[in-house]
Amino acid sequence: MECSKIDADALLAKLKANIEEGREINELELIYLPLFGSKEFSPTELFKESTAIIKDLNIEDERRMKLFALSVVLAGKVVDKAQLELFWEEVKLMNNVILEYAEERGIKLGEERGMKLGEERGIKLGEERGIKLGEEETARRMLAKGYDLEEIAEVTGVSLERLREMA
Repeated sequence: MECSKIDADALLAKLKANIEEGREINELELIYLPLFGSKEFSPTELFKESTAIIKDLNIEDERRMKLFALSVVLAGKVVDKAQLELFWEEVKLMNNVILEYAEERGIKLGEERGMKLGEERGIKLGEERGIKLGEEETARRMLAKGYDLEEIAEVTGVSLERLREMA
């Protein structure tokens, strides 16, 4: 079925009624709304209606931003470019918190990846030196208690050279 044959007016009324009654809505219908035929609204007005609904939905910010992005991509075919630009400016101002959240999340993911990579490299470095994870810590404790270097090397497997560096 062709998009222009779908009744945007009825669909918009249905979406609003479902939201008022606390029922689920079909987000695809919402983002495609400006592409459907309407007797009451222009595509730009339908775009404004659909994005206003997205703003008010009780959903996670990340999901809201995805819906906004999809709406802009789809509406870009039928909505005036200047109107899309105005919308994006409004979204950026309105959702500065979302952008900050995305930045914080990116930093957190980067830190987690960095820690994992650092751990992997540390294990690899230890293996290259013939040290298994934890042996160096045991050697440090034994050094602190005054054990003989040769005894520590025999018990932990840490080389005498490394033990001398640690002492």
